[in-house]
Amino acid sequence: MLQLAKYNAFCVEYSSLAGCEVTNRNEDTDCLIDELLKGKTPEEILGAHGLIKHMTKRMVERALQAEFTAHLGYEPHERGPVPRDNTEMATAPRPS
Repeated sequence: MLQLAKYNAFCVEYSSLAGCEVTNRNEDTDCLIDELLKGKTPEEILGAHGLIKHMTKRMVERALQAEFTAHLGYEPHERGPVPRDNTEMATAPRPS
């Protein structure tokens, strides 16, 4: 939910900077896309190193990072929860 709130805040701020009059989210998204594609050639958008390829890559990376964060229960580079007893092999007693 935090990511969605950040995205919504970004869209509203960017749309106002781009001079878009926004009344709903679809118009907001369309305005952002129009601004992003302005002045680009089809090759710059669809080519081997084009915008679509880079955007797809970043979206997949962000989705995977969000899924991983949700699975672990903490953000990257944060300390995770303290390990429970017998969770590390080095601390477990060896059988005799």
